[in-house]
Amino acid sequence: MPFSVDRMHEEGLDLQVPSLAEMTKSAIDRLKGGGEGFVLQVEGARIDHAAHPNDLAGLIYDQLAFEAAVDVAMRFAEEDGETLVVVTSDHGNANPGISNGPAGYGKTNGLTRLMGMTSSYERMLPELRAADAAGVQALAAAKLGVEISTDQAAMIVAGLKGGNDSPMREFGNYKFATAALSMAVGTATGVGWSSGNHTSDWTLLSAFGPGAELFHGMVRNYEVFGKLLSLRGIEFKNPSMTLEEAQRAEGGGYELESDLHWI
Repeated sequence: MPFSVDRMHEEGLDLQVPSLAEMTKSAIDRLKGGGEGFVLQVEGARIDHAAHPNDLAGLIYDQLAFEAAVDVAMRFAEEDGETLVVVTSDHGNANPGISNGPAGYGKTNGLTRLMGMTSSYERMLPELRAADAAGVQALAAAKLGVEISTDQAAMIVAGLKGGNDSPMREFGNYKFATAALSMAVGTATGVGWSSGNHTSDWTLLSAFGPGAELFHGMVRNYEVFGKLLSLRGIEFKNPSMTLEEAQRAEGGGYELESDLHWI
């Protein structure tokens, strides 16, 4: 699926691809009415995809798209009276944060710059990779609404090439292609990032409807599955492994990120 910021600003794209809220409503309309109820999982997956390259517009607009999908689910649950809605995340990513910015307190445009952003990094990449420093400056101004310096643009061009050309090559958490671009955008917006990786942040867990009382306080994310099943009197235990077993598996070429991420 395209990022929501692209869906909003590319002519005709909204007619080709439904929003997350529209898909959620369509799914509920097809599932409701059965005597045994239903389970529906809706994921705002592109939020994570935007956080990895530190794409501010990609992240925020897809977060808003997810909020709209939650609203659809909540409206149905309020009307139905027998539906539990649980909202959470499996992990944090890149730990974005707002600072006062280099201009000082009260002088940073901050998130208001979002209104001038009309493209995700993903959509811009082909043009960015084909551009020189002046071209990168022009693209940043036209599609992200930010002015970047000539030196910043040169770092972005080098970063997009990757490898030994990247100015971030010595910093493992910032070796990804758009790291220099995100730092330049951060200078203008006051938004910084800890890395391009998953983070250990505590994440929001909210629940509404019958059984919501099970989801309060600090809940480990792997416990959510069991709590949901317990509401229907179902007992099930996922396969598991010890830390030592996981480390041995990783040493044997086992990809922990791809293979264990969803356990």
